[in-house]
Amino acid sequence: MFEFSTVRPGLDLGRTGWLWVCQPRVERFVRATGDPAARNLPLGLVIPLLGELLGGARMWVNYGLNRVRFPGPLPADAFVRLHASVMEVVTKDGAVQVTLDLTVEVQHQAEPACVAEAVFRYYP
Repeated sequence: MFEFSTVRPGLDLGRTGWLWVCQPRVERFVRATGDPAARNLPLGLVIPLLGELLGGARMWVNYGLNRVRFPGPLPADAFVRLHASVMEVVTKDGAVQVTLDLTVEVQHQAEPACVAEAVFRYYP
């Protein structure tokens, strides 16, 4: 669980539990986004998975992405989890702006499905 009193660059926020990416989830993503190959699905899983690691804030806002890569595939019926660590912490406009290093790991696969630098603003 994310605790504001201990936030600092280099802090490992840990890993989420495994999430099953079943075929119906892939199909819903394709229908919702028009991405026929579901290439962006790993990035789409970041927000729901991140909720497992973050808490204790009145509100947090996805402020943007600095970098996103998709080094490995995410096959249907795979299990994924999110690993997150803090890269940067600054105070801006009454919020704590945190840049996170995010990795969407795929069970039994060497390469992650997604790596990203994501910026969030937290309002304690």
